[in-house]
Amino acid sequence: MLQPETIKIIITDDHKMFRDGLKYVLEKIPGTQVIAEASNGEEFLGLLDIHRPDIVLMDIKMPIMDGCTATKLIKELRPDLPVIAQSAYTLEQYHEKYNENPFDDYITKPINENVLKQKIMKYIDKSSKFDS
Repeated sequence: MLQPETIKIIITDDHKMFRDGLKYVLEKIPGTQVIAEASNGEEFLGLLDIHRPDIVLMDIKMPIMDGCTATKLIKELRPDLPVIAQSAYTLEQYHEKYNENPFDDYITKPINENVLKQKIMKYIDKSSKFDS
């Protein structure tokens, strides 16, 4: 049986403790690897071409450059790159606060480990990196 290539993930969140928690959960998902971390959207954009991720976990509310702004810029460069928003806002609160939704998916903090795994697996299953 052929082994799939590793799905490369970048975590962007302004809280290191939260990035560490996400990294811990993602390390349990076979076929995934956290390749970089960023503390704001501007820092993330500097990592985008260097690391070429397959999936991005993007906090919405961050200093310097928020997740919505960063994701809009990402989508101009790589429209097919899945970006999963993470926020303490519920989806309804998010839509009230932000008019546009540049994200492919959304998860509410505190992160439920099983929900995160399901969302990541959805993109792994869709990945063209896997041979049948």
